[in-house]
Amino acid sequence: MRILVLVCALMVLSSCVKTAQRVHVPLNSMPYAIDTATIVVYYPATVKQGPLQRFELMVDGANVGDVIAEQPLRFSLKPGNHVLQAKIPGVLSKQYRLDLQGGLVYFFKLRRKYGTFVDQVHLDATPLIEGYSIISHRPEFH
Repeated sequence: MRILVLVCALMVLSSCVKTAQRVHVPLNSMPYAIDTATIVVYYPATVKQGPLQRFELMVDGANVGDVIAEQPLRFSLKPGNHVLQAKIPGVLSKQYRLDLQGGLVYFFKLRRKYGTFVDQVHLDATPLIEGYSIISHRPEFH
Protein backbone atom coordinates (compact mmCIF):
# COMPACT_ATOMS: atom_id res chain seq x y z
CA MET A 1 0.00 0.00 0.00
CA ARG A 2 2.85 2.41 0.81
CA ILE A 3 4.41 1.77 -2.58
CA LEU A 4 1.12 2.52 -4.33
CA VAL A 5 0.74 5.81 -2.45
CA LEU A 6 4.36 6.71 -3.22
CA VAL A 7 3.93 5.94 -6.93
CA CYS A 8 0.73 8.01 -7.09
CA ALA A 9 2.41 10.92 -5.31
CA LEU A 10 5.35 10.80 -7.73
CA MET A 11 3.01 10.75 -10.72
CA VAL A 12 1.13 13.80 -9.45
CA LEU A 13 4.30 15.71 -8.65
CA SER A 14 5.98 14.88 -11.95
CA SER A 15 2.99 16.17 -13.92
CA CYS A 16 3.22 19.52 -12.09
CA VAL A 17 6.81 20.16 -13.11
CA LYS A 18 7.30 22.17 -16.28
CA THR A 19 10.11 20.95 -18.44
CA ALA A 20 12.58 23.16 -20.22
CA GLN A 21 12.07 23.72 -23.93
CA ARG A 22 14.33 24.74 -26.77
CA VAL A 23 13.51 28.28 -27.90
CA HIS A 24 14.83 30.29 -30.85
CA VAL A 25 15.53 33.95 -29.98
CA PRO A 26 15.63 36.18 -33.08
CA LEU A 27 17.82 39.31 -33.14
CA ASN A 28 16.74 42.37 -35.10
CA SER A 29 19.63 43.76 -37.13
CA MET A 30 17.86 46.86 -38.46
CA PRO A 31 19.12 50.21 -37.13
CA TYR A 32 16.68 52.48 -35.30
CA ALA A 33 17.71 55.55 -37.30
CA ILE A 34 20.52 56.92 -39.45
CA ASP A 35 21.56 59.46 -36.81
CA THR A 36 21.79 57.00 -33.87
CA ALA A 37 23.77 53.84 -33.16
CA THR A 38 21.79 50.71 -32.32
CA ILE A 39 23.10 48.38 -29.61
CA VAL A 40 21.95 44.76 -29.24
CA VAL A 41 23.09 42.84 -26.14
CA TYR A 42 22.20 39.16 -25.85
CA TYR A 43 22.90 36.24 -23.52
CA PRO A 44 22.91 32.79 -25.19
CA ALA A 45 22.77 30.91 -21.89
CA THR A 46 23.94 27.36 -21.49
CA VAL A 47 23.30 25.00 -18.61
CA LYS A 48 26.81 25.74 -17.34
CA GLN A 49 26.35 29.52 -17.59
CA GLY A 50 23.19 29.92 -15.52
CA PRO A 51 20.06 29.80 -17.68
CA LEU A 52 18.07 31.92 -15.20
CA GLN A 53 20.71 34.63 -14.85
CA ARG A 54 19.61 38.27 -15.19
CA PHE A 55 22.18 40.92 -16.16
CA GLU A 56 21.83 44.64 -15.54
CA LEU A 57 23.28 46.65 -18.42
CA MET A 58 24.75 50.10 -17.89
CA VAL A 59 25.81 52.77 -20.36
CA ASP A 60 27.97 55.60 -19.01
CA GLY A 61 27.14 54.43 -15.47
CA ALA A 62 23.34 54.58 -15.90
CA ASN A 63 21.10 51.50 -16.03
CA VAL A 64 19.51 51.05 -19.47
CA GLY A 65 17.79 47.70 -18.86
CA ASP A 66 18.09 44.02 -18.08
CA VAL A 67 19.17 41.13 -20.28
CA ILE A 68 18.00 37.53 -19.84
CA ALA A 69 18.56 34.58 -22.15
CA GLU A 70 15.09 34.82 -23.67
CA GLN A 71 15.05 38.62 -24.05
CA PRO A 72 17.99 40.48 -25.55
CA LEU A 73 18.21 44.21 -24.95
CA ARG A 74 18.06 46.56 -27.94
CA PHE A 75 18.45 50.32 -27.60
CA SER A 76 19.83 53.36 -29.40
CA LEU A 77 22.62 55.75 -28.42
CA LYS A 78 23.90 59.02 -29.79
CA PRO A 79 27.08 58.62 -31.84
CA GLY A 80 30.31 59.23 -29.95
CA ASN A 81 32.18 57.73 -27.02
CA HIS A 82 30.33 55.61 -24.45
CA VAL A 83 31.19 53.06 -21.76
CA LEU A 84 29.24 49.77 -21.63
CA GLN A 85 29.21 47.48 -18.57
CA ALA A 86 27.18 44.52 -17.34
CA LYS A 87 26.44 43.68 -13.73
CA ILE A 88 25.06 40.82 -11.68
CA PRO A 89 24.87 40.85 -7.86
CA GLY A 90 28.43 41.14 -6.59
CA VAL A 91 30.10 41.11 -10.03
CA LEU A 92 30.75 43.99 -12.44
CA SER A 93 32.25 43.47 -15.90
CA LYS A 94 35.20 45.42 -17.19
CA GLN A 95 34.36 48.66 -18.95
CA TYR A 96 33.88 48.27 -22.69
CA ARG A 97 34.73 51.60 -24.31
CA LEU A 98 32.85 52.33 -27.52
CA ASP A 99 33.24 54.88 -30.29
CA LEU A 100 29.86 54.63 -31.99
CA GLN A 101 28.81 55.80 -35.44
CA GLY A 102 25.26 56.65 -36.47
CA GLY A 103 23.29 54.22 -38.61
CA LEU A 104 25.24 51.14 -37.50
CA VAL A 105 24.15 48.17 -35.38
CA TYR A 106 26.55 46.80 -32.74
CA PHE A 107 26.12 43.32 -31.24
CA PHE A 108 27.46 42.24 -27.84
CA LYS A 109 27.31 38.81 -26.26
CA LEU A 110 27.19 38.42 -22.49
CA ARG A 111 28.80 35.47 -20.81
CA ARG A 112 29.41 34.50 -17.23
CA LYS A 113 32.53 32.65 -16.19
CA TYR A 114 32.52 30.78 -12.90
CA GLY A 115 35.75 30.69 -10.91
CA THR A 116 36.82 28.95 -7.74
CA PHE A 117 36.82 32.15 -5.72
CA VAL A 118 35.60 34.84 -8.11
CA ASP A 119 32.97 34.89 -10.86
CA GLN A 120 33.39 37.06 -13.94
CA VAL A 121 31.04 38.74 -16.39
CA HIS A 122 32.27 39.37 -19.93
CA LEU A 123 30.91 41.51 -22.77
CA ASP A 124 32.18 40.45 -26.19
CA ALA A 125 31.62 42.33 -29.45
CA THR A 126 30.28 39.92 -32.06
CA PRO A 127 29.52 40.05 -35.78
CA LEU A 128 25.95 40.25 -37.00
CA ILE A 129 23.85 37.21 -36.11
CA GLU A 130 20.19 36.58 -36.87
CA GLY A 131 19.41 34.78 -33.62
CA TYR A 132 20.34 31.94 -31.31
CA SER A 133 18.76 28.89 -29.71
CA ILE A 134 18.66 28.19 -26.00
CA ILE A 135 16.98 25.80 -23.62
CA SER A 136 14.49 28.02 -21.81
CA HIS A 137 13.56 27.34 -18.20
CA ARG A 138 11.00 30.16 -18.09
CA PRO A 139 7.51 28.88 -19.00
CA GLU A 140 6.32 32.34 -20.11
CA PHE A 141 8.62 32.09 -23.15
CA HIS A 142 7.59 28.58 -24.29
